[in-house]
Amino acid sequence: MSTPGFVDVISRERFELICKFLHFIDIESLPTYQGPPILFKIYPVICNLNINFQTLCLPKQNIAIDEHLTLWKGRLSIRQYLPLKASKFRIKTLELCESRTGYLWCFLVYTDKKTVLQSSLITPDTPEQQL
Repeated sequence: MSTPGFVDVISRERFELICKFLHFIDIESLPTYQGPPILFKIYPVICNLNINFQTLCLPKQNIAIDEHLTLWKGRLSIRQYLPLKASKFRIKTLELCESRTGYLWCFLVYTDKKTVLQSSLITPDTPEQQL
């Protein structure tokens, strides 16, 4: 159950070490960071993906807001516990998609009950039922 070629290039210990320290932001920019604290190391990638998704395509009609649960087997504080599923731990993302094509236009990772929805369409006087 292995993929040929990977063993010749990198050992498992080296791969795990790289994954442990992989982040896409300078650690010294933590005092000025505005996003969710738990996503500090990968937040620039999430923002870049959202910007690229929004510039490549403009959804027409039939926009859907959906949640997506991605299987997660590691340890992470933002994982969701679903006791009735075969795989009990998942990461929840909230997604804005076009229904006809299924194009993902925008997404955010659900971190906890305090997850902030940031959009130019949401103002301080927007009723909570519309969120």
